Amino acid sequence: ADRTLPKPCVPETLSNLTLWDHHQVFEYGHSTERSWNLKRPHQSLAERLMGGPTRNIGTVEANRSTAWWKRTRNHIKSGCLPGPVGPDQARNGALANLKGDTIDSSQASEILHQVDDTQHKFLTSRGTMEPPPICAVTLERRGTYYGSLRETYKRCYVSREDFMKARTLLAPLAVAGAVLAASSFTVTTAHAQNCSHTIGSILSLTGAYGTFGVPISRVAELAVSQVNEARANMGVGCELKYEVRDSQTQPTVAVDAAQKLIDIEGVQAIVGPISSGITGPLLTSVTVQKGAVVIATASTSTTFTNMAREGKTKGLFFRTLPADSLQAVATAKMAHDAGFRKVAIIHLNNDWGKNNQAEFIRAFKALGGDIGNVVPFNADQPSYRSEINKVMEGSPDALYMLSQPQDGSKQLRDWIRFGGSPGLIFAQGMNDPAFVETVGEDALKEAWFISPASPDTPSFATVNADSQACCDIPIDGGPGRTSGYDAGALLALATVAADIKGMKSTGANLAKLVREITGPSGEVVYAGVKGFEKAIGMLKEGKNIAYVGVTGPIVFDSNGDVSAAFSAQQYVGGTFKEMNAISLADINKIKAMTSGS
Repeated sequence: ADRTLPKPCVPETLSNLTLWDHHQVFEYGHSTERSWNLKRPHQSLAERLMGGPTRNIGTVEANRSTAWWKRTRNHIKSGCLPGPVGPDQARNGALANLKGDTIDSSQASEILHQVDDTQHKFLTSRGTMEPPPICAVTLERRGTYYGSLRETYKRCYVSREDFMKARTLLAPLAVAGAVLAASSFTVTTAHAQNCSHTIGSILSLTGAYGTFGVPISRVAELAVSQVNEARANMGVGCELKYEVRDSQTQPTVAVDAAQKLIDIEGVQAIVGPISSGITGPLLTSVTVQKGAVVIATASTSTTFTNMAREGKTKGLFFRTLPADSLQAVATAKMAHDAGFRKVAIIHLNNDWGKNNQAEFIRAFKALGGDIGNVVPFNADQPSYRSEINKVMEGSPDALYMLSQPQDGSKQLRDWIRFGGSPGLIFAQGMNDPAFVETVGEDALKEAWFISPASPDTPSFATVNADSQACCDIPIDGGPGRTSGYDAGALLALATVAADIKGMKSTGANLAKLVREITGPSGEVVYAGVKGFEKAIGMLKEGKNIAYVGVTGPIVFDSNGDVSAAFSAQQYVGGTFKEMNAISLADINKIKAMTSGS
């Protein structure tokens, strides 16, 4: 909006506003506010704003280079109320019974509690008369965005004097009433949906793991949308929605976002973080305590296995890719088979890095190898010269990098600059084309990458085609995508199963159903809309199913872990090519050699 043209507010009809949303007044001069400051209507306006990145509510920009949209169904509605609204009154159920009727200003304050505490909307005010009128600006958010929010907002302005007059006249709930109480307001049947469930997601859309998080979130949403389409085609259950929150690759942000998803959105199922360093605080601070189930997409630390054994996850944590207890052993075998005999290690100084390097050392020594210097590092440093100098001591013939692309590219440049060996071993997650593009293919001629094997199943072929068609994302084109899709699919299927069985969609119930719809017993069903239709049809008939996902057959052990074979890869001819397969039998043989060490 043009801030230089403070036009007077003209009362307008506010039709088709979302009835389940409430609104918030922002003081004049606040050009930025946090885009998910979800304030309940009964809270004081003076209460401290809650966390989340700031967004400019005066922006009139559609920047699709930083925001990906699943579908464009967002609408701006605005209008003004020519007078103040009195204090809110008790809920009387009127709104639920209005259906297509018109609400006038005298009714509005009596029905405000019908406005649910879900997403906050933007509200500003401007006045040219006494008492000052209220101008509402609402973004009706029906689609799903990723990355930065860039949408059009129309602002009205108010002098500080008039704003304070307006605020003293409006109780928080009456603010919502100002929106509802325009000259006429029609409740449409489009908003009279019977029920819905939200699958939440806490992923790194920005920060150190942002390059992974965006595509993982897209395919997770694809899974939820496909289960929802199949559910609708079969005529069962409630609508499924997907809501992602950016952890910014920071534990405190992730914890805050999860609390809001659970407390305000009522989410009980969460597609979990990429980083173990984020998943740990999420489990210990929020999700277990609040009874929400989490399926992690790429958190492989053995800490979560130990937590489950000790009963600390209460059966509410799963992951759709193997833990470090398998991955690190497979990496050690890959390194030994490649001919490396003395390996130095640089590892991220978090739960994942510490556990992975310890498992690798045990396995590599059991195979007869030697370990050079082991050096931890902290993420997001401008330079890693000191750490690289330390790992180069003793002339190792390879470097095992437990890093991520953003920091790994800096470390690799210093390793090469200071004359490090061309032998390189990369942990899961580094087999990313973006990383190769950053460091250059020539630097990776003797580099090896570990990755869970991608089995040739109907699910893989179907989802790979669907993800490229909808989102231009090859399902095997980067780490965490296959496991991210399966995490979303399992939570969505479990939610539909709960509806079919007449169960509440609590975290505990969904965790129980996640186990029921996966192997080892039951009739095999695959991913994709048709596969989900078959699965839902069988659930309606009371039959047992075993979902075989993009990652292959899924069988959770008592700790919520899965087992899988691995692929030893090199970057050849512009793609990651499997050079050796590492079976579960190979891994278990090495683990037997390290038992007791």
